[in-house]
Amino acid sequence: MLITSHDAVVSALKEHGVIPDVIDEFQVSGLLTLHYGKEKDVNLGNQLTIEATAKSPNVWFATDDQNTEDQFTRANPIRREWRHWVVGNIPANAELNKATTLTTYNGPTPPPGTGKHRYVFVLFKQPQCDIKYDPLPESREKFNTREFAKKYGLEIVTANFFFCEN
Repeated sequence: MLITSHDAVVSALKEHGVIPDVIDEFQVSGLLTLHYGKEKDVNLGNQLTIEATAKSPNVWFATDDQNTEDQFTRANPIRREWRHWVVGNIPANAELNKATTLTTYNGPTPPPGTGKHRYVFVLFKQPQCDIKYDPLPESREKFNTREFAKKYGLEIVTANFFFCEN
């Protein structure tokens, strides 16, 4: 049986509960790469340190058509989902400085003794090039990725994630 990188994305997301906790199952139609500096890539559930992820990552993506953490624990996610970063209207060349930042980057700060937390990045395809997004609430807790995507007609292209603990 041939396992593609697309299959690996869905498999890892299911294995670690990103599907169904954060997003629904989807047909992967691209790849999402995030770098926090030399040899600090987000790689479908690897563990990274708080220090390594303090600043926003470099982002690269490719689509087939060339187009959260758990607070406080996964067993008791009273603040799920925590909104660490939301960027919309990203150009196809992934130049984030030309995109619309809805929430500035806030690196991981899992509370001590709460175990590993998942930090999920989801790449969506927009139905149009320039969406006028409503301002997001000041509070970052209890964000709902599904509702946000539904509100703006966003379609999941791919996702990636890592774990971090304190």
